[in-house]
Amino acid sequence: MSKSVENLNTIRAEIVEHELVNGLKVLTKEVHAAPVISSYIWYKVGARNERPGITGVSHWVEHMLFKGTPKFPKNQLNRAIEGNGGRWNAFTSTDYTAYYETLPADKVSIALALESDRMQNSIFDPEEVEAERTVILSEREGYENTPQFVLREEVQAAAYKAHPYQWGIIGWPSDLKAMTRDDLYDYYRRCYVPNNATLVLVGDFDTAELMKQVDAHFGPLPPGEPIGDPSTVEPEQRGERRVTVRKEGNIAYVEIAYHIPAGGHPDLYPLEVLGTVMSSGKTSRFYRALIDKQLATSASFYPDFSKDAGIAVAFAEAQAGVEPSTLEKALLEQIERLQNDRITEAELKKAINQTEAHFIFSLDSVSNQAAQLGYYETIRSYKYLETYLDEVQSVTREQIREAVQKYLTEDNRTVGHFQPIQPGNGGASSDGSAEGAEPALHYMRQPRFFFRSEEAGSGSGMDSQSPTTRHVFDNGLALLIQENHFNETVAISGRLKAGGMYDSPERHGSSDFVANMLTKGTESRTWEEIAETVESVGADLNAWGNTETVGIEGRLLSKDFDRVLDVLNDILRYPNFPQEEIEKHRHQVYSWLKAWEDDTDYVADQMLRELVYPQEHPYHWRMQGTEESLVQIQREGLVDFHAHYYRPDSLILVIVGDVDTQAVIEKVHAQMGDWTANGEKPPFTVPPVEYREKQIGIQSMMDKSQVNIELGHKGIARTHPDCYTFNLMNQLLGGSAGIARLFGHVRDVQGLAYSVWSTFTPSIGEGLFHASAGVNPGNVDRAIDSILHEIEQMKSEGITEAELADAQNLVVGNFALTLETNKGIASVLLLAELYGLGLDYPERHESIYRSITREQVNAVAQKYLHPDKCCIAIAGPYEKT
Repeated sequence: MSKSVENLNTIRAEIVEHELVNGLKVLTKEVHAAPVISSYIWYKVGARNERPGITGVSHWVEHMLFKGTPKFPKNQLNRAIEGNGGRWNAFTSTDYTAYYETLPADKVSIALALESDRMQNSIFDPEEVEAERTVILSEREGYENTPQFVLREEVQAAAYKAHPYQWGIIGWPSDLKAMTRDDLYDYYRRCYVPNNATLVLVGDFDTAELMKQVDAHFGPLPPGEPIGDPSTVEPEQRGERRVTVRKEGNIAYVEIAYHIPAGGHPDLYPLEVLGTVMSSGKTSRFYRALIDKQLATSASFYPDFSKDAGIAVAFAEAQAGVEPSTLEKALLEQIERLQNDRITEAELKKAINQTEAHFIFSLDSVSNQAAQLGYYETIRSYKYLETYLDEVQSVTREQIREAVQKYLTEDNRTVGHFQPIQPGNGGASSDGSAEGAEPALHYMRQPRFFFRSEEAGSGSGMDSQSPTTRHVFDNGLALLIQENHFNETVAISGRLKAGGMYDSPERHGSSDFVANMLTKGTESRTWEEIAETVESVGADLNAWGNTETVGIEGRLLSKDFDRVLDVLNDILRYPNFPQEEIEKHRHQVYSWLKAWEDDTDYVADQMLRELVYPQEHPYHWRMQGTEESLVQIQREGLVDFHAHYYRPDSLILVIVGDVDTQAVIEKVHAQMGDWTANGEKPPFTVPPVEYREKQIGIQSMMDKSQVNIELGHKGIARTHPDCYTFNLMNQLLGGSAGIARLFGHVRDVQGLAYSVWSTFTPSIGEGLFHASAGVNPGNVDRAIDSILHEIEQMKSEGITEAELADAQNLVVGNFALTLETNKGIASVLLLAELYGLGLDYPERHESIYRSITREQVNAVAQKYLHPDKCCIAIAGPYEKT
């Protein structure tokens, strides 16, 4: 048994199970790496517990639990967690509804008080119910804008004829319009009881002391009647079913669903291993057969782990010009190969290595650990995790073939096509023909235990005993190292000053093109050899373009550091830009552009950037370029761009995790110490820009359900002294749901949008400040007026002292949570180096924000907010009358 697996067994043994007299199950796990606690409460109720007439009720009830109780009124509830430096949210699925908070350890009592109170005392005010009805309909309309959602909903409804899994979590529109307050409240009172819930607590606490608090908060709550399970069992499918969705668009999609057993069945292990073989990484079968062959931009296979019998789904997004029938044929060919031929021993070994590595990666975060414990306990039992790796490691090639022969059959499948049609053609297919092609990004489903909530951090912790080391080599390469030995993992983050700002005017997209070509072959390795070297040990290594820099990111086990560093050096210094791969990527980018043309969110965002920044400014352009510039990008230009801008004195590399500092310095020197910089270093600056006069852009997309609105103007640079104050101001305007005015007024009070927020992009130039919302077509003008009103109010009236304290607590607390994973630490150190903030920036962060006054925030709002100069971009089913 490996050292990693031995350590995992020790960690799993630390889980303690409790049960209160009222039936509430509590799982605790002490993790003392950082002063943080993650609390999840899981209710065993979801879409499977609904019926026609109230589909979507579980999700709607989840929304209503954010509307307050007598003890925690809505205006206090929204600030209870974020105002104390925490993160919180909730999510609903077919089998469960879960609520979580991740907080500083000394604030956990707030989470316990809040969750115990809203378990039985949520108000469900009739006016709030009606306001939220509009919000949920808006949420559904946003989903309907995406072909993937529309297709999945149709496939799911066709695959299930009897079981409640046939309807989606969001619910049918007619039910959402007809459901009453009593429907919601009765469902809440019946299902939100302690004996139908599991509380999971992971983090820095003493179990005995914490359980006293748990018992004090939850112990007095009375149990309820058992809610029971659905009695309907889905009958065996006895023949292929097919559905086709035709809507306006540019890209085809295919989804194939196969019935499989419920979570915990022994056949799920070989099916999960199969999912890794088929779609995890560039060495997977789907990547080679569909993506590399220019048929798809993404392809995946994943089996549901569900309470009742679920489905395994094969999914693919076509490249431009590829018909769904062609895509379906390619998917089925790969599945049919498995009917007769077993996977190879090498494929099996690699899949098991990837599974073990992802398991270990998941332990970096206390929130991930709490999530996975609650998830498996709700579906089956948390003890499923105790034997998971052993079961996966015992899977054989023959077991996988047997599972394929048993479940992935023609009679057991439902096939769905999304057929794009041209606007106004009433059913004529979109040809979308183009040349060339490949995909750098494709959807890869993580193994089930690698549970990702909306949480971004919390787990491994910054080791205060190990200071950050900064070492600059003679060639100018800046290396930052932070040791963290909590887990046997390493995060690599890097930035190379070679972004899209250096593209020539006629070749926009060159920087991003070069970044994506790094892993397409070097002087000594083919792209297959690069992918095999990294993925065979479960590691990840990626590079991507951005407007100012090229990003580098790696995730690996510490034992594989030398291997991944060798590949990183190779791809950065010696890419050989094979012509065949250039043409594949050219068509890949073309397919992305065509897909984004059908995305209202993307269309509005890009339109706003073009309105705010002049054509000669780098922020005007999308980093992938345009269809016109794409044609102009040729191999000679890519080679020249790499030679000119890929240089050691433009590279920042950050290594965080289970490493030895001196050993890392020596290894990086051995790999990159002889890399030389030729010629003068390019300047790393972006020109300033003037505020532009207010302009309105409209892109009518009449076959969509929701309109996306973007409005804003230029912001300020990251290095500007007012940047921190601007950030606090923006958090209160629209940066954080719990304390933000836009969320509170536009969504919560007026019910105009499911999503509404504001943000700004502080970088080396004056990045974009903008507000965004997704709204019903009939609410567009009202939503724009409301957002502009809130911006004007912030500018003219400023903030209160209470708001300032909330924003400071939020920013300081969230920063602390970010520093609790290797990846989070690496990202902070990277940006500190990039913008010259100093190695002590993490230590100074709190004092910077605590020293900001209300007067300073108000002055910044008056100086930098200009609602009269906000450009407005509108995309969706909207036509200005």
